[in-house]
Amino acid sequence: MLLLGENVDEETQAVTRTFVTPIQVLPYPITNGQGQPVQTWTTTSAMEEGGSETHRFDNSGLSAVTVPAGTFDAWHLVHTRTDAQAVNHQLDEYFVPDRGFVRFECPEGEVWSLRPATP
Repeated sequence: MLLLGENVDEETQAVTRTFVTPIQVLPYPITNGQGQPVQTWTTTSAMEEGGSETHRFDNSGLSAVTVPAGTFDAWHLVHTRTDAQAVNHQLDEYFVPDRGFVRFECPEGEVWSLRPATP
């Protein structure tokens, strides 16, 4: 899974980032040839808007996470984004292979969670 860019509301403004090199959000497969989870991966990319960012992901393993759509066994990823001003932002993300992300922070401190479908 790759991140090509994003448009995020940070504090009082919308911030657009377009990455020259796509950010690797998840390796595929998330386990190696011996069935062990990939522990860490990092991508550094220049941005079309200027500067560069580094995104490091640390896999904390499978854990149960409860969101409004239910309880899932998810890969808990700790995402450290080092922005163009060299400031680190640490984000918690939870990924379920057959569902996608069921919970994540973006920006730091604001949480998105999967909700049940409404009829």
